[in-house]
Amino acid sequence: MNQIVPTLPDFHVRRATVDEVMGILISGDFQSILGIREDVRVEFKRELDLRQESGRHKLAKAVSALANSGGGLLVVGVGTERDPTTRSDYASQITYLESVDESVYYKVLAELLYPLTKVKTETFGTAQHYLISISVDAAELEAPVLVTKTIGESLNGGTIFGYYKRTEIESTHVKHAEVHALIQAGQRLQQIGDLKTSIDQVIIQLASIEKTLQILKDGKQL
Repeated sequence: MNQIVPTLPDFHVRRATVDEVMGILISGDFQSILGIREDVRVEFKRELDLRQESGRHKLAKAVSALANSGGGLLVVGVGTERDPTTRSDYASQITYLESVDESVYYKVLAELLYPLTKVKTETFGTAQHYLISISVDAAELEAPVLVTKTIGESLNGGTIFGYYKRTEIESTHVKHAEVHALIQAGQRLQQIGDLKTSIDQVIIQLASIEKTLQILKDGKQL
């Protein structure tokens, strides 16, 4: 007896730009998202239960990673599977959301991100079948977007920070050694900026002195 092998949906795993994914969402042809693989600029989430701490952290982690990797797009309401060839996830199912309150997404990000990066949320779909997109701007080089978490008094209180970046495969936590190197690089940039300011001030002062000397040389009164 022959074994019946289920057929896969009629799509192939492929890359798509942020603009291409947004174009699909705007068109309403959500099935065209199937097969698009996640990469540095595009990420999918089946759902995010923002009532739970884990869901809020997943949202903050995804947005901060995109911001720290040049900006990108997060689409919620799309399930994924792992492509064994590329080891990256791709959109395999449109799961939809029953309802969307965009203000809750903003509230969570304002609470957990520092500094708060610029994002834009948009809702697509009708009749309790929604997708939500979150467009994320790139973080400033000298101000990476961190995920914060407040520690309760039982653990001596305080706040801890997580630094994430997006790779071709996933959002990944940046190790402390790299964070330290980035801090040092930022300090060097600040020192260079301070030095440039000092040099500019010296040039202005020299120009003023030269002007004064020229006036004296011409026998004019100051």
